[in-house]
Amino acid sequence: FTTAKMKILFDLTLEVAKSMENLFGEHAMKKPCAFHYITDIIGTCSFGLDINSFKDGAFSASIRKLGEASYGFAKMSFCLAFPEFGNFLGIPLFAKKQTEYFCNLVDETMKSRLASSTVRNDFLQIILDLQRENVIDDIESKGFCMLFLLAGFEPIGAALTFTLFELASNEDIQDKLRDKINKALEENNGKVTYETVHNIRYLDMIVCEVLRKYPPVSILNRTCVRDTKLPNTNFTIEKGTKIVIPVCGLHHDPEFFPDPDKFDPERFSEDKQNIRPYTYTPFGEGPRSCIGDRFSKQALKVGIFTIIRKYRLKLNPMVKLPLELGSSLRFLRLPMYYWMLKKFRSNMMKTFNKVPKLKARQVYQRFALCRTKLLPSWQLP
Repeated sequence: FTTAKMKILFDLTLEVAKSMENLFGEHAMKKPCAFHYITDIIGTCSFGLDINSFKDGAFSASIRKLGEASYGFAKMSFCLAFPEFGNFLGIPLFAKKQTEYFCNLVDETMKSRLASSTVRNDFLQIILDLQRENVIDDIESKGFCMLFLLAGFEPIGAALTFTLFELASNEDIQDKLRDKINKALEENNGKVTYETVHNIRYLDMIVCEVLRKYPPVSILNRTCVRDTKLPNTNFTIEKGTKIVIPVCGLHHDPEFFPDPDKFDPERFSEDKQNIRPYTYTPFGEGPRSCIGDRFSKQALKVGIFTIIRKYRLKLNPMVKLPLELGSSLRFLRLPMYYWMLKKFRSNMMKTFNKVPKLKARQVYQRFALCRTKLLPSWQLP
């Protein structure tokens, strides 16, 4: 994702964001808006599909089911620890029904693209080019497409959800961001461009802090490529050793990030060079880092920019704080919905007072905190 390609994808992302902007006030209390937004971005920017999830949520529902089936703790742990044995036993990582659905969708989209000789600057075009050059085969092509869907849908949707939650919880930060957005728009005669959004330094700081407090993945799995002696110890990690890096544990370690449970974008101000290397790794580091980090950040920034410039977010009084803590190791799961947000038009300060009656329910967000499960729960009576 080079800068040139990001600028092309920016216009597509902005179109999706405009659709969300018009429907946010209507649907924010009823549907997981962040996930519909991310679904449309992935469908449009990656596969050239007009999903329109706000009106028809079938596609995003299928991705959600695929994610729920694949992120089961026991199955995921087994497949990661013993991949060859899992293949031998025929244990699928993904649900068969949803796998067939997406494989057929990708297959039909590829055939349509080839038949029309259409060339687009998207992820699917890269896959088609690699397949044409015999770098990857048909099965690998579908696998890469499914991986891109899953890797983007859940983490980005969760990050956007938590960003809105934190902005609603910290109105001073929300107001400061809105001021920065309005100033950027004034300087650019009201036009929303790639430069307008990406030059808002405070927006970047907020995104970085959200990815610190709520990292897209709880852990990173790596393989040691050479014998490595740990400094100041007699311990050597042998070549070929499987290593698990607790990302959430690092991000919440007070040695690296003082008062780690506090949402503080100033950590990533001009002094962010003081952050110790490799303690902040929301997308991994090195040659195996996530290739979609710039794509993910841009989707987050455009979504936040679009919502905050038009809406003022308030926490629903039914939300119980502080967030609760639990125990045991878990992987990233689905986050809260928007039932906790009261919305205000920032231009008219008009309150949307009509709040639907909610049934008793708890919505959880689980992710690993080393050996601890950080379990926010919002009691919705």
